[in-house]
Amino acid sequence: MKLSLLPLLALSSVIVADNIDLCVKKNPSVLNAIGKFCTKFAQQDKLMIGGGPLGRLQMTGYDQRVVVGITGQCKPSQYVPMKYCLSQFEDMCAHGNAHGGKHSKYGNKDCQHWKIRTCMSMAPSIGCALNG
Repeated sequence: MKLSLLPLLALSSVIVADNIDLCVKKNPSVLNAIGKFCTKFAQQDKLMIGGGPLGRLQMTGYDQRVVVGITGQCKPSQYVPMKYCLSQFEDMCAHGNAHGGKHSKYGNKDCQHWKIRTCMSMAPSIGCALNG
């Protein structure tokens, strides 16, 4: 029996599109922060989660009341490819709280701590901290 991967590929594209749509409806600033974060770190192959200076990475959206980031103490350090950076953050936003906020763990032994923090009750000029 020969199976085709085409239906599975089409289904995965629909899920990604649905996550993006859900995230935009909740909070477009979260999607903006995800794009900025993944472009800055993952696209440049700099997204290593572990000890050292890149053990804590974060980025705000165009609205300073949103911050996304990854922290962790993975040993050895773990690389996060661009496609996983985008898809995991987009899934978190889509399935997070009303404003797209969520905390999830990924990686070996859950050593990567991914966070989307929304501080919508704060004034935009105050900003939002990843651990606040």
